[in-house]
Amino acid sequence: VQRAVGRGSRASEYSYHRRNSDLAVALALLPAIVGEIIVVELLLSGLPLWVRLAIAAISLYGFAWLIAWTVGLRVYPHRLRDDVLEARLGAFYRAVVPLEAIAEVDVTPQRPAKRTQLLLTDGTAAFVVGGHTNLRLRLARPVTIERPLGDPVEVSQLELAADQPAALAQAIRERLHPNERRTHDGYPDRTLVCGHE
Repeated sequence: VQRAVGRGSRASEYSYHRRNSDLAVALALLPAIVGEIIVVELLLSGLPLWVRLAIAAISLYGFAWLIAWTVGLRVYPHRLRDDVLEARLGAFYRAVVPLEAIAEVDVTPQRPAKRTQLLLTDGTAAFVVGGHTNLRLRLARPVTIERPLGDPVEVSQLELAADQPAALAQAIRERLHPNERRTHDGYPDRTLVCGHE
């Protein structure tokens, strides 16, 4: 949580948390969790103090995990630096994609799931935020998805959520082809000017 305080967006960082409503849900659950602790305390008042404290700690620990998950989406943005895109889904999922491994990048809004999650299907990893992805990377060679539970997995396509997908796609294209003229939406400009490309 401390990393999120006072943290502004940097030129090489691309956020993806705006479609996620988990933080609002977590904060809405706070009164219910406090109420649960009070009710459990009243029901278990005959038990030793250490048992009641342990049960209260478990409730608070679950709430802390929920907050950590939602804050992680803000604290760990996608990062584009040097010749690497570090794609993230919070603190738990990460793909380090060398830019030369990207064959194609497209802004393609999709709704592959109903919630924020990592979705693995047929060689594709979707870093879904709030049920949405909007950027697709087709890869020339597989990259590895790091995940905390389970072995790393290789994928040949990556679908990401980004708050500004066109800006991220344009930045990737510009790094892949730095000398190419571009249209206003970041695609290569193929028009002829004075008989020259």
